[in-house]
Amino acid sequence: MKQYILDIVHGISSIAKGMWVTFTYLFKPHATVEYPEVNVESMLPPRYRGILQVDMDLCISCLACERACPIECIVIEDVKGDKTFVTSKLTQKPTPKVKYPLRFDIDIAKCMFCGLCVEPCPTGAIHHTRKFEGSVTNVADLTYSYIRDTDIELAEKQVELLANKKEKEQA
Repeated sequence: MKQYILDIVHGISSIAKGMWVTFTYLFKPHATVEYPEVNVESMLPPRYRGILQVDMDLCISCLACERACPIECIVIEDVKGDKTFVTSKLTQKPTPKVKYPLRFDIDIAKCMFCGLCVEPCPTGAIHHTRKFEGSVTNVADLTYSYIRDTDIELAEKQVELLANKKEKEQA
């Protein structure tokens, strides 16, 4: 009989402890939000690593990001051109640019957002954005191409300038 009463007391105390824990969570803020009704981007931490973005005006086509990527989701094709200088976003110093990208693709479907491609970039051309949603209906749409038509025209112009310079040196 004594054990029966102790079991009942133990059961009631266990229920009371569980209910106390549950009751305390009634007054705490919710851990989940209803996306997309709630603006989630304002809740992201400052160093959030979202979808990658490339500033092609700063890219010197050094291929450091392509080599650093452990899963090879970055593909860069470039041509050698006339030497120009780009002001680095990181150091504010001029960085020589001798190669011009013709293709700069990032396959976001493969990317694991580790940030290893961002670190070696000498000009700060590649960086993470706060964008986190990249849902599409076709997986091929997750390959982002950052080359603009003006970038291709610039690369072709630089190749011509380099060829003209070599012709003048040979003459």
